[in-house]
Amino acid sequence: MKIGDVVGFRVGYRDNAALVGFWPSNGWCHIKIASGNLALSDNDVYTITGNYYMNGSMIVTENATLVMKNAL
Repeated sequence: MKIGDVVGFRVGYRDNAALVGFWPSNGWCHIKIASGNLALSDNDVYTITGNYYMNGSMIVTENATLVMKNAL
């Protein structure tokens, strides 16, 4: 696995040995992985949607735009 990969997973959970359910309830949860700083400047535009995991800072300067839609 490397930076920029998208990881899909689904979690099954149980209580007292009886299967209770899954999360998410249907399909997979996809998370994009990033490490390091996200630096936007000038007229840069960057959009983050859905699940996103980042280990670093988001730096937005000058006329740059960071858009987050339905992001977790």
